[in-house]
Amino acid sequence: MNKSRRKIVESSIASLKESYKKLEAIRAAENEYLGRIPENDENEDKIEAIGELVEHLDDAISSLQDAIDTLEGGDF
Repeated sequence: MNKSRRKIVESSIASLKESYKKLEAIRAAENEYLGRIPENDENEDKIEAIGELVEHLDDAISSLQDAIDTLEGGDF
C-alpha cells in the first residue's frame, strides 16, 4: 500500500476511535438516565425505549470495535 492510502487508513482508524468514544459516552449517559427514571406504569414506555436505544448503541460500539481491530490488524 502506498503512503497516501496508508495515511487515509490511519486517519479512518482515528475517526472510528473517536466515534467509539462518543458513542460510549452517550451510552453511559443513557444508562445513567435510565437508572434515575422511577419504575412505574407511567414511565414504562420511556424505560423500554431507552433500553432499546442502549442495546442499539451496544451493537454499534461492538461493530466499531470490530472495524478498528480489523484495520489495526492489517499490515499498513
